[in-house]
This record gives sequence, structure tokens and C-alpha cells, in this order.
Amino acid sequence: MNASPVVLLAKAGVIQFVPQICGQLIIPSGVVEEVRRAKTRDAGCAWLENEGAKFIVQPVPTPPILLSWDLGLGETQVLSWVIANRDCKAILDDLKARRCAEEFDLQLIGSLRVLLILKEHRLISAVRPAVNKFQESGFYFSKALIQQTLELAGEI
Repeated sequence: MNASPVVLLAKAGVIQFVPQICGQLIIPSGVVEEVRRAKTRDAGCAWLENEGAKFIVQPVPTPPILLSWDLGLGETQVLSWVIANRDCKAILDDLKARRCAEEFDLQLIGSLRVLLILKEHRLISAVRPAVNKFQESGFYFSKALIQQTLELAGEI
């Protein structure tokens, strides 16, 4: 899982449920560095320092071809992990990183899909409150993507 999903899911108050929908949750150490570098201490940082600490791992070597994408440290480490462990899915939102994952034919999901899975597993009762928190945090999701997410959640 990359930094933006950690931050968004923590701000929405649902990150504690994510390990329940994963066979194994992996957060490379570079993701932690990115979250800690944020200007304000937030729920994501607090979660990583407490309950989330057990999911932090050292990164795997980065394939040289991945470096040409010039992604952030977290995205690079997440995608390197998924390249080395093809049965894993990357959880990331960054558009450039998503395009890179598609180029390498990697499995991926974003924060909005995580919300849908949490609702499917009855770990949260509704997606809309978390989506609202995402929007309040200033992170951009297209109106069409939010609309589609809410429709899939049966909340429109």
C-alpha cells in the first residue's frame, strides 16, 4: 500500500479494517518516509507508528526499468514489491503510478475500490462518509469516478 491510501483511509477512519481484507498487507519503508515527510502529523502517520507498524517491510530491489518512470519513493517501492510478488495487488492512487502498473501488467486497486471491498465485507456500512473525508482532505478524484463508486456501493 502506498502513502496516499494510507493517509486517505486513515483520515476516513477506516484504515484499521484494511488488514482484514488482505491476505498480507505490505507497506514498504519508503511509504512510511513519505507519510512522515508530510507537513502535518496526521492519522496516517499515527496509524503507521502504532497498529500499522507491523505491516512495514524493507523494500525489495527496484528493477532498473522501473526507475525510468521517475515515480516517488513509495510508488517505486510498492510497484517493485508487486513485480517481485505477482500474486500481490498494489494499492495506490497516483495516476502516473497506475499507468506504470498497467504497463507492467500488475494487479492494482485504489482507495475508492478499497472502500467498496470494505463495504462488501460489511466492515463499514457506507462508502459515502469516507468519500466525503477523501474530498475534504483535498485529494482529487474525478466526479465520474466518485459517481461510479457510489453507484457500485448502492448509495445513489
